[in-house]
Amino acid sequence: MKKIVEHQNIQNIQPPNYLINSKISDQLYKYSKYISKLLHPIYPLIADSFSKCFLNSIFTCTEILPDGTTYVSNGDIDNMWFRDSYGQFEPYIFLAKNDLFLKKIIEGIIKRMQKYILIDPYANSFNKYPDGNNYWPTDLPKPGLWIRERKWSIDTPCSYIMLLKKYYLLTNSKKIFDDQCYIVLHKIIDLFEVEQDHQRLSDYYFIRNDPLHPNDTLVNNGLGNKISSTGMIWSAFRPSDDPCKYGFNIPLNFLAMECIKFISKIFKNIYKNKKYSKKSHRIYEKVKQGINKFGILDHPKYGTIYKYETDGLKNNLIIDDANFPNLISLPLFSKEYNKEIYINTRKFSLSLDNVYFIHGKYANGLGSMHPYNLDPTKYIWPIGLIIEALTDNSIKKKLEIINLCLETSAKTYFIHEAFDSNNPNNYHRGWCPWNNSQYALLVLQWLTKKKIIKYQFLK
Repeated sequence: MKKIVEHQNIQNIQPPNYLINSKISDQLYKYSKYISKLLHPIYPLIADSFSKCFLNSIFTCTEILPDGTTYVSNGDIDNMWFRDSYGQFEPYIFLAKNDLFLKKIIEGIIKRMQKYILIDPYANSFNKYPDGNNYWPTDLPKPGLWIRERKWSIDTPCSYIMLLKKYYLLTNSKKIFDDQCYIVLHKIIDLFEVEQDHQRLSDYYFIRNDPLHPNDTLVNNGLGNKISSTGMIWSAFRPSDDPCKYGFNIPLNFLAMECIKFISKIFKNIYKNKKYSKKSHRIYEKVKQGINKFGILDHPKYGTIYKYETDGLKNNLIIDDANFPNLISLPLFSKEYNKEIYINTRKFSLSLDNVYFIHGKYANGLGSMHPYNLDPTKYIWPIGLIIEALTDNSIKKKLEIINLCLETSAKTYFIHEAFDSNNPNNYHRGWCPWNNSQYALLVLQWLTKKKIIKYQFLK
């Protein structure tokens, strides 16, 4: 119980000033100074906040361990979530092209993720060492020594694949595709195949024996709600780490499609394994067909839109959540979505018809049901605002949301996990490095759109 109380008291922790490793900080310091110098004459506050946020993850969360792998903590929570680590390092990948030490760091993250996947591909968060530091040691199945949580979500292995993919496309480094990577990609494809036929083939369940967090337990004795076979991949939890209501999360399956397509190419072109390349492609095709058949509906107000979740049994969840991947984030990673359907879906997502779109005194934006925030009905998640801006073609809109992120930061000029839309001085998680990195990425995208810098973004 003590661990849980500690977890609840992290909301006002601010990023520390110390550096875990000063050598790591040197790699990106010059680039940060360069961007700040460009911004400072006209946008001094953005310049200062960019430096703080851009360097936050590399300064305070990144550690090269004795085995040569790289551990990336989640800031105020000293565990490693794949989705956070990928989001924290996404702005740095482009710069690794000509930086040998940064390459070493990112390759170390890839190796550490592979290590964790081989330990348990269903787990979503891991310890630095096998010390059994479980926040919820009474979870069932019982967490192993390495595992903080075992909440199966498709975006965990997909975050590893996206990091692998972008790093490879930007550096053309084939050495990352070694024997260990081969085994891990096999394991991921096999897992995806099992979870396409979850009720028949999977033995996954999740029970949290904690009276303070009863909603973390999957219904039906930890097995989740009943589903039908759709061709899509079943996920127990959403990117917010909250349980899926209907099993087939549409944005997660869009993300899986892109990742599986990449794996298929790697099996074919790098490993010369036609069998697994074809197997991967079959899984991809089934997911695509499943989305098109079960993931779309006709909304009386917005026309044809994407569902957020479905069970294949005519039960659907029509919302959008702030956390990545969500429905409005599709252009950031997918080449498969229908643009007309996306436009309709976006209009719904960013409207009051979406129960998780929050309208407040100081800001309007996407929130989340995530119960660890103080009030899901009032709290906006900056990651939702950032995704909204990253997927908007308007340079003006990007600047508007950059400024909104700063105005709602309670004058810390770090980007919190969530803030009260009626009083931004009330916020949750003052040290949220994923949001800091994504804010910095938005600033870089904005400057690129303004043709002030050249920064390469890849899907």
